[in-house]
Amino acid sequence: MAARAPRKPSPRHAEITGVALDLAFEVGPARVSTGMIAERLGISQPAVYKHFRKKQDIWIAVGEDIAGRIAAITVSAQDVARPVEERIGALVLDHLRLIESVPALPDIMLLRDADQSLRPLRDQIIAAMAAYRAQMISLVREACESGVFASHVDPEDATSLLIGLIQSLVLRMVLSRSRGALVRDGERLLALLLQGFACRAPGAAG
Repeated sequence: MAARAPRKPSPRHAEITGVALDLAFEVGPARVSTGMIAERLGISQPAVYKHFRKKQDIWIAVGEDIAGRIAAITVSAQDVARPVEERIGALVLDHLRLIESVPALPDIMLLRDADQSLRPLRDQIIAAMAAYRAQMISLVREACESGVFASHVDPEDATSLLIGLIQSLVLRMVLSRSRGALVRDGERLLALLLQGFACRAPGAAG
């Protein structure tokens, strides 16, 4: 007997995970319940369990989606047809775009004592961010070796500053609970950082 192909996620499946993320930004990931999700969607709580056997499965699906999106940003930066400084900028700005679309992401990553249902979600995202950071370090090293950045720029330090740029804007969003202007302000601050890393011609002013 042929194996049955896995079922594709239904539109309701995506609605449930989307609402879980919306609520995570509003009240915090640890406080989200299946009852809250059902109420927001206007369905019964048992209807949620038709798509996910338990709440942890909702967060696992959310983690797979977000980790996949971070991985896609990381892989895109490996396109050697684009200038290295453009790829570095894209890593920063694409991540800010992701946070604008998933503002609960910082709250998820900052969970210190995640319960059993949330731990796989956080772990998936942290693993994806580790690969993201490694890619950033690699690109900064490439920029230094190719003369785009000054040779004295340390790739790890520069990466810390680039990721720190993201973190400072995200902290402002977490405190204000407003996701606006992340990318706009990120573009401006990124330009300043890249200018500071740039290799200047001998005798150039500044």
